[in-house]
Amino acid sequence: MDCMEMHVRWRHHQLGLLGYLRHMLASESFVDVTLYCQGKRLKAHRVLLSASSAYLQISQDEMNVGKCGQVLSAR
Repeated sequence: MDCMEMHVRWRHHQLGLLGYLRHMLASESFVDVTLYCQGKRLKAHRVLLSASSAYLQISQDEMNVGKCGQVLSAR
């Protein structure tokens, strides 16, 4: 049996992905953590916070964020 190989190319993948992530955040789809700082609240996606900041990744791991409460706070 012959093996078929397929290559898919998505033009402007990064722009499309960023647009979709912005839409997900605006509609609060899959938002799974809330940050509190100086009396303000920001809902976010844990995976994006972790990918963007080693500090937030470690903080979430240490606090077991996501298992209960889903809250990170700073003063």
